[in-house]
Amino acid sequence: MRRLDFEDLEVYRLAQKWANGVWRIIKQWDNFSKRQMGKQFTAYFR
Repeated sequence: MRRLDFEDLEVYRLAQKWANGVWRIIKQWDNFSKRQMGKQFTAYFR
C-alpha cells in the first residue's frame, strides 16, 4: 500500500491555497501593520 503524504491531502492543499491568498493581501501592508497582526496571531495560539 502506498503511503499517503500530507501534501496529498485535500485539506492541506486547501489550507495552502487559503494561506497564499492571505499572504498576497498582507504583503501589501506596511511593516507596522504586519508586525501587529503577527503579534496578535501568535498570541492567539499560545
